[in-house]
Amino acid sequence: MYQLQVSGMHCGHCISAITQGVARLDPLAQVKIDLPNGQVRIQSQLPLQQLSTLITDLGFEVISQAEV
Repeated sequence: MYQLQVSGMHCGHCISAITQGVARLDPLAQVKIDLPNGQVRIQSQLPLQQLSTLITDLGFEVISQAEV
């Protein structure tokens, strides 16, 4: 499981963009987003760096990332 601190998420559309973006790369991934705290938790077989790059490419800023 990965945990990322992400800035720039403000609404349901932001949640959908990240969730759908991850699902395109890994259909079996589980994504949980805590919008008020800016936390994204992802259970995926993909490397953390690939997921971080995806989120950045979607227009969000990844402040920190860790494997938990």
